[in-house]
Amino acid sequence: MTSKLAIGIGLLGLVSLGCNASTMIGEVPDGSITAAIGAGGSGMCTPPVDPKDQAFTPPAAVAGTWTGYFQGSNLPVGQDAIKLTIDQGSDGSNQIHIVLGSNPPPPPATDAFDTYPTTDVVSNAQPVPLSVQRQFVEGFTYPAHEVQWLGQRLKFVVSGWEAWDSWCLLQQSFKFTTENDAYTSYNCVPGIGISTSTAADGGQECDAVLDSHGTTTPVDCDQVYMCQGSTVAPCQCDACGCSKNMNPTTAFDITFDGDLATGTGGFGATSSLRLTRATN
Repeated sequence: MTSKLAIGIGLLGLVSLGCNASTMIGEVPDGSITAAIGAGGSGMCTPPVDPKDQAFTPPAAVAGTWTGYFQGSNLPVGQDAIKLTIDQGSDGSNQIHIVLGSNPPPPPATDAFDTYPTTDVVSNAQPVPLSVQRQFVEGFTYPAHEVQWLGQRLKFVVSGWEAWDSWCLLQQSFKFTTENDAYTSYNCVPGIGISTSTAADGGQECDAVLDSHGTTTPVDCDQVYMCQGSTVAPCQCDACGCSKNMNPTTAFDITFDGDLATGTGGFGATSSLRLTRATN
């Protein structure tokens, strides 16, 4: 059984178009499209940032490390752990970092074609990394963005996709544009959509739909799931290459009271959290 998907901005970061659409694939030395898929590594022209970031000054009494857990989450004990650090960077600027879970982070990605970091979960009959479903990687040190202090109350957002930067940097960027240049976008798989079919062994096969005429080329299904869109997948791309997606995936709201901090946050679903001071 084969299904053809017209992919919109929310999925492949592209648009479904009429018969006047065309794609332009980056140059490939041997002339094959598939040889270039995943063969990038240059990163974006300008490193991605959160445009709402600004300098902040936390209350002096809250500096240090805070540890705790999410209350009432569906994560196993240990995976629900939180470590929040409020300190200064090497340049003297104030910074906040948060680590979720008690396991160490995975090593950086080295293969552009492998899913990152795991492939042990099946969702809707499609293999989707557990961390992609949760939109965070356990053990990774996430910087806080869009930080706001209101007295002893702290609000910030986190982009769970930042942990995928090493994988995104390995990707080739493919350009898509309409014939009248009314719209241009970039993605780490080529074309305007994806065609999926059931393989002989019962698994899934994927093809990139390159143009409105239905021209296709095989692509790795794992890579398709990792390149699903400009807002809902790990990578964003431009003319130079691909890097981490900086769209916020979760928000935290925490109030400090002496050696105790309580609030809300989480990835996938908002939960109550409880932190106690570990170090000053």
